[in-house]
Amino acid sequence: MNAVPKKPHLPREDIKVIIRPKDGFNTAGYSVAQIGDCILRATGLKPEEVVKDSIRINERQNIVVVSTPVLERADKYCAMKDFRMGDRTYEVTAYMTAPEDTSKGIIRGIPDYDTPEDIEKSLVNERNPGILHAKRMGRTNHAIIVFQGTYVPRYVYYRSCEYRCVLYKKQYETCYACGGLGHRSDVCPQPQVKRCRGCGSAEPTADHRCEPKCLLCGRDHPTGDRKCKARFKTPYLVKKRQWERKLQENASSEQRRTENEKRVDDTAALNDGREHRSRSRSRSHTRSRSRNRKQGDSSQPRASSGPRARSKSTSRTGNTPMQKEGGQAGSGHPGLFEVSWADTVSGGRAKVEAAPSNANTETNKECGASERDIAAIPSQRGKSEH
Repeated sequence: MNAVPKKPHLPREDIKVIIRPKDGFNTAGYSVAQIGDCILRATGLKPEEVVKDSIRINERQNIVVVSTPVLERADKYCAMKDFRMGDRTYEVTAYMTAPEDTSKGIIRGIPDYDTPEDIEKSLVNERNPGILHAKRMGRTNHAIIVFQGTYVPRYVYYRSCEYRCVLYKKQYETCYACGGLGHRSDVCPQPQVKRCRGCGSAEPTADHRCEPKCLLCGRDHPTGDRKCKARFKTPYLVKKRQWERKLQENASSEQRRTENEKRVDDTAALNDGREHRSRSRSRSHTRSRSRNRKQGDSSQPRASSGPRARSKSTSRTGNTPMQKEGGQAGSGHPGLFEVSWADTVSGGRAKVEAAPSNANTETNKECGASERDIAAIPSQRGKSEH
């Protein structure tokens, strides 16, 4: 089932007139064009004069809404007392609604003998600069006041008397004739149908057993009873304030969430920066130590640290002549003489740094002397034999 599309908003700047037909007139039984023609005939307006006006039917409330940008035409609509549909004349009540940028308040306890003119003069004056209009609510001693803007003061002055003013709360319209919701008894489209206001039974007898049940809250009292807390609609100003408060709370919550996310991001970035700097310092220290180690190795020659460790195959006392006289074999210092441990204990001489040329000369001499001594041994042995 397709939903009925929502009707467009009427022009905000226009004047709205409410027409309430009585005598059982049912707006749902006629087209909007038929009702519009009846209104034009009753007001004396011509179709070409109301081109910019809008006529709309509210079937739920059984009323007609007229929107016009011209005050003169609005006055003509409000002056209607009846209109004729077919061969029957229906009584109507017409009045202007409050402008869009206004709010309503209520005061209680005004005198019963005050006329509408007295109420208007008692409230619409320089003592109450924000009041635009005031009138009595039906036959009660309450007065409904229209204020400019969205502010309703807590107190107003009624002929210099201070009255407590409260925000106007519109009630859900309940029909006492048919027991339905959405319209009042004076505009009931079926006034001939009688229903029990408590239980809703059709054509109730005088001795029927009534078990009341409210259609608004579901409790055991007649629909729209005074003690029903659900009979009041939430005022537009209250809805607007609730909506603005919700938007403000959402904005504050979003701001807090954004700040928390930013704080977390800043903390993470700070931690990442610390870790990066720590790793950089560690790498820098490592590179610095490596450079220092390399520079030390290249700039300082390795000092002689004495005799190398002996191999397992070398005896402690079986030192070769090369080790005793000419230094360690394969050493890079040809003139360095080393002394064995046995020579050190027996008071041998320490290492002596000899010139390369002298060392070579002495070595050659010693080698030559040794050869001559070896060659002379046989001759000496022969002489001794002779």
